[in-house]
Parts: sequence; C-alpha cells; structure tokens
Amino acid sequence: GRRARRQLRFDAELGRLRGAVTPLTSTGDLIYFFDVSPDGRSALFALRRGPATTIWRADATRALVQLASDAQYEHSNPLWSPDGKTIAFSRRPSRELQSAFSLWTMAADGANPQRRVERMGLNGLFTWMPDGRGIVHVGPDRQLYLLDLASGTERRLTNEPGVMPVVAISPDGKWGIYQCVVGATIDLHAVPATGGDVQIVVASRTQDYHPSVSPSGRWVYYLPDHENLYRVPGPAQNWRPATPERVTDFTLTP
Repeated sequence: GRRARRQLRFDAELGRLRGAVTPLTSTGDLIYFFDVSPDGRSALFALRRGPATTIWRADATRALVQLASDAQYEHSNPLWSPDGKTIAFSRRPSRELQSAFSLWTMAADGANPQRRVERMGLNGLFTWMPDGRGIVHVGPDRQLYLLDLASGTERRLTNEPGVMPVVAISPDGKWGIYQCVVGATIDLHAVPATGGDVQIVVASRTQDYHPSVSPSGRWVYYLPDHENLYRVPGPAQNWRPATPERVTDFTLTP
C-alpha cells in the first residue's frame, strides 16, 4: 500500500494537539526517517526503492527533490541543521547491510557531501546540537559522543551499558536525553553535554521511547510502548519529580 507522511500541529508547552492532519507526501515506496526544516516549509525523508535508500526533500510549493541518490549506498536518518543550511545523514554500502554506518553532511541542496565520522555504532542514528556546531552520535563502543564539526574531534559523554542512539538535546544545549536499556525495559536518562553524572528522567515498567524536549526546556515528551505521548518535567524545571502526564489519546477503535 501507499506510504505517506502527514503533519499534525502540536503545542509542546501546553501539551495539546492543534488543527487538522495535512498530507506531505504520497508514494508507493517505503518511507522511513524524516525531519522538518527549522522554518517548517520543507521535510526530509529517506525513501527505499529497490535495494537502495535515497534522501528526498518535500517542499510545500514545489515537487519532490532527490538529494542523495547513489545506488551503491543506503542513506538514512537525514536531519536539518538548526540554521537549515546543512543536512546530516548516515550511509553504508547497500550490499553490506551488516556494516557500520558513517556520518556525512551536505548542503541543503545536496551539494558538497563530506564524511564526518568513519564508523558509527548501532543503526547510525544521531542528533544535532542546538547551535549547529556539533553532532551527538553513538560510537562503536555503544557510548554517546559529541563531535565538534569545526575541529573534527570527539568527546565521550556516557559510560554505562545499554545506551541507545535515540537522543534529544535540550534547547540550551546543556543536556542530552537518551534511551537506555535497563534490565527488561527501556528507560530515559540524561547526561550533561560536558559529561558527568547521569540523571534518571523516566524509569518505569513500560518501554519508554523517543524523548523530545519542549522549546522552553520545561518538558520532556516520550512514547511509552509506542502508544500515547506522555510528558515529565525537564531540565528547566530542574528535573522535578512528577507522575508522568498523558497528553494524547490515540486509542484504536474498530
């Protein structure tokens, strides 16, 4: 069947959905990772067609634009830089799907691709720092690293088992909130961007996925068991202990 991407407005400070769902794409191909530009006018997505995965940009007023298209490589996880001028992505040989991803950047129009990290860990996921000067990713040792783009140097942030490369950075750039396997569950931990002691954000009996932070830093949102959106106090509230608050109701009906 067709795979499409839609947008739904959400107020992250009030914890409320706003407006109706609107379609961004409609295609018979598989669409995986996607990201919306800082100005909200364009979206990036990875599209699988045959053995290759390529990166495309969808604009509200223009046709789809293909940005990374080398059939010898699988391209994944395209993310806009905070200023919208650069796109970071991961890639690996399409015929060697067990090999490690490398981290690349390119201009917003697909020009000037550059490899930034030769070997990443797990599935090649990463995230930008809010100032656009660095990228946080998981290394081959399955720990979080902060890459400084200007110097090309890296600094390790975490030192614990179970770290997963699903990371959100607080708007002030001071914290990284990430998924971590603890026993039989996935919890949410946070580490200072300078390194240091880990803060437990969410520890529950559910699988706590996909952290994100509201623009003010007051709230950390996440998806327990991939069902509804919940939130807990974030760094701007000094990680105040509170019962997780459910903010959506995506209950399936027959």
